[in-house]
Amino acid sequence: MTLIGLGTRGTALGLALAKPELNLRVVGCDRDAGAATRALALGAIHHVERDLGRACDESDLVVLAVPYLEVRSVLEGITPALKVDAVVVETAPLKTPTFEWAAQAMPRDRHLVGAYLIVRNPPPEPPASLFEGALMVIVAPRGMDGSALEFSTRLAPALGASSFFVDPDEFDGLMAGTRHLPLLLSLACYRAVADVPGWRDGRRVAGDAFAGTTSLLTSLDAPRAAAELAANRENLARRLSLAQEQLEELRRILAGDEAQAAEKLEALLRKAIEGRRQWMQDRNDPSRERPEQRPEIPSVRDNFARMFGLGKDKRDLTHGTKGGSTADKP
Repeated sequence: MTLIGLGTRGTALGLALAKPELNLRVVGCDRDAGAATRALALGAIHHVERDLGRACDESDLVVLAVPYLEVRSVLEGITPALKVDAVVVETAPLKTPTFEWAAQAMPRDRHLVGAYLIVRNPPPEPPASLFEGALMVIVAPRGMDGSALEFSTRLAPALGASSFFVDPDEFDGLMAGTRHLPLLLSLACYRAVADVPGWRDGRRVAGDAFAGTTSLLTSLDAPRAAAELAANRENLARRLSLAQEQLEELRRILAGDEAQAAEKLEALLRKAIEGRRQWMQDRNDPSRERPEQRPEIPSVRDNFARMFGLGKDKRDLTHGTKGGSTADKP
């Protein structure tokens, strides 16, 4: 198989899939030579290939661990080199635009599947166990080739993750509410406080509440974030309308009697506190995440035996790649 993108998550994916018991040869590709060298030294990949096409031309499975902004250019680079029936799994947090492009540009006998890994409490370094207990959302459009979808589904148990399925439109709608809306609200909060007269004094007294609410802006890659937000703008606009309704309700409450306002706000806060507590409890317990949709596959070893052609599925992920010794990121 081929792994494109060797940042923190890409390296963690490689470490999980390059485990000796899986007997899987992983070829890595990243334009950052330092990242590729580090991944190789950590044992996350077995070989580095500089050229995108050569990195993929003999692999049955190609996993993209690159930002959304780079997904299309990577697909454009690898599609001409893909084998017949090759499966490409991309892991960016936005799907519909990529699938729309793939429907026009990728041959029907090359298959694109979306995946998104939700990691709970990730450590700063990417251990091989990063995805154990994680949730892998598998995203596929209607009409997806069944064998390709099954092929990609086996990644979840190999990583130690559970999985469930959604279609691209549903996934992007969920991302609008849980990823993109919080970022815009963080931006709006900062602008509402810092882009008005009085910020010179306000910055002196701003404490943990303001810092926490605007923390999503910390170390944010503005071009990448802006590309995601703009590409998901229709779903995000609907979420912003819902958020605006909530803010208007709070404004109406605050415009009323002080005692009544306090009573209503307390009720809303209690309900939100309990709802968030329950969500965090569910989030930290993978067994509570749609268990009925988790793949019923006997073992990781059996999964990959089938992937290697030792079972019903005759696909083989053990193909290597040709030459090359430096890295090239899409």
